[in-house]
Amino acid sequence: SSVTGNWEDYIYRDLVQHIDANYRTISRTESRGIAGHSMGGYGAVTLAMKHPDVFSAVYALSPCCLGIEGDFSSENPAWLKTIRLASKEALKPTPQSLEDFYQLAFIAVAAAFSPNPQHGPFYVDLPYEERGGRVEKNDSVFAKWRAKMPVYMVEDHKENLLKLRGIFIDYGQNEEFSHIRISSQQFSKALAERSIPHIFEVYEGGDHGNKIRQRLETRLFRFFSEKLDFPAP
Repeated sequence: SSVTGNWEDYIYRDLVQHIDANYRTISRTESRGIAGHSMGGYGAVTLAMKHPDVFSAVYALSPCCLGIEGDFSSENPAWLKTIRLASKEALKPTPQSLEDFYQLAFIAVAAAFSPNPQHGPFYVDLPYEERGGRVEKNDSVFAKWRAKMPVYMVEDHKENLLKLRGIFIDYGQNEEFSHIRISSQQFSKALAERSIPHIFEVYEGGDHGNKIRQRLETRLFRFFSEKLDFPAP
């Protein structure tokens, strides 16, 4: 992003090279996986899709922003308040409500997906705009968001996805964010339609964050131990 920096290169290139140079790693694609939770789940999926020469397996826990669905759609009343924000001071750095959180989230995602260094005070463009008191699609910016969301990227990255040794997507049955529930299902469907092997699981009793440690212990580490290549010493 021209507003927040080049995090993609930093993670898949600079960080990986630094870790391999300073820690006791197996510095091979077949032995390297990437995982993340929420926005980290989005990052893990997109980096694996784009760089199968670096990561050979991906696990996304409750990944956000896979698609512009549910509470990311224009039906969310927080969009109108976000569009009407006139200053950075109007944003609450410590959200007092879910609506406050959405405003922060929408601006943050826009800084990554649709930056505009010429458009203060947030230096972003938004995928929706206000017309006659209604929230309507801003077509050119909406297209930029879709271009960066994995649900709509599957076809263009099919060959890369088929190179991966493993893909695991999950979320808890009590997940609070509707776009995570909807777009995770859509992403799994898009993979299945193209015969791309993957695991998709909705687990009992989980909300957006209450069982992450349990998922790491019972699913994520086992998944990587099965999918990654650990040559004998």
